[in-house]
Amino acid sequence: FGEIVRVVLQSTQTQLSQAPDVAATPWPLLTLKLGGALGFIGLPFYTTLFWVYLAVALTLAVAIRLKRSSYGRAFLAIREDEVAAEALGVHTTRYKVRAFVLAAFLAGVAGALYAHLVGSVNAGELGFQKSFEVVIMVVLGGMGSVSGSTLAAIVLTLLPELLRTVTGSVNTYLPRAYELPDLRMIIYSLALILMMILRPQGFFGLREIWDWRVRRRPRPA
Repeated sequence: FGEIVRVVLQSTQTQLSQAPDVAATPWPLLTLKLGGALGFIGLPFYTTLFWVYLAVALTLAVAIRLKRSSYGRAFLAIREDEVAAEALGVHTTRYKVRAFVLAAFLAGVAGALYAHLVGSVNAGELGFQKSFEVVIMVVLGGMGSVSGSTLAAIVLTLLPELLRTVTGSVNTYLPRAYELPDLRMIIYSLALILMMILRPQGFFGLREIWDWRVRRRPRPA
């Protein structure tokens, strides 16, 4: 379905609003054209890093709170064994719809912030490769760990920049070192295969980063 939407957006150049007087339109964004392969261009720069950090902080707070609630436990139960969860009285369809709506809302907020940060957006930026990167972040960090997935997202986002820095340093000794950043998807695939074999639950599993505290040994009586 996602690929269908992407192809349709890339092939459509229809204007969102057919108002005869564009200048009188109260919503200037509705006067934009889909732009086909170029996508939306000339978007106003409404987003600042403050709003990005604020959105990330609020999202993490909601996700952590959700994980500790009855909704979070129902989501985890459905993920582990849908039949067993339904046998225990969990309305699987209802919780699936709620999870889909929540995920769609967060994705919409992230997309709006991104579009108004860079000033343009097109459907080609959100293809299969981007979806695969998101899956890698969740699997590596831990499919039940909010902080683990966040840490994995930070590492995998900085990895291409690190590879570019490394290629600039060793380019003299390795003539084809400039190709290293382009190999990140191969690296991600190998990491995913190894993780699914050696540690299917991810690095953190269901734990959070702050759960890894050294427990003091009880003092002898």
